Amino acid sequence: MAELNLDRQIEVYRQQYPGRLEVLRRLIWLRSGSSDIEMTYAAEVEGEHLFLYFGYMTSRKLLGLLLICRPDRGAASRLFTETLGRFRARCP
Repeated sequence: MAELNLDRQIEVYRQQYPGRLEVLRRLIWLRSGSSDIEMTYAAEVEGEHLFLYFGYMTSRKLLGLLLICRPDRGAASRLFTETLGRFRARCP
């Protein structure tokens, strides 16, 4: 399910920006000591957008955070790190 989630999101960008999308990072991993999954990707359309995603999947829910930034990798990375550091999901 995690693979499908990331693949479908990235495919939408590939369709919107044919031949111009570069996937910089794509990771899926199990959280230590649990069956929960974390997912992340970074994809860039050079000169236009940087897409940064963090997702969290349990057996009951899927939560995702997507930031669409200007094409400044340093600024986007700082924003993403700061946002995730303060991000606290509250789902039933």
